[in-house]
Amino acid sequence: APGISALETLLGLTLRLVEEEVIDLTSAVRLLTAGPAEILGLKSGQLQPNSPANITIVDYETSWECNPDAFISRGKNSPFKGWIFKGQVTHSLVAGVPVFSRS
Repeated sequence: APGISALETLLGLTLRLVEEEVIDLTSAVRLLTAGPAEILGLKSGQLQPNSPANITIVDYETSWECNPDAFISRGKNSPFKGWIFKGQVTHSLVAGVPVFSRS
């Protein structure tokens, strides 16, 4: 597929901004969670009573190399090929149900 695949690098690029002190971690989390939910008018992106427990657990110490050939997306294009990023998702829950676990 044409275009740049961004989902696989979003977290790594955001955490790089935190590491470079462009934004703080609290702001980064909000920008990736509550911010998009608010824009889309969704009752998610926050942990509140009567809200879905959509949770992503991140290991901030794990480093990884950007390899577009390994992307899950159909598009395999990225200007960040070869970059080393810190921070990797280890688990994801949707409505409290585990949907992803990196073993």
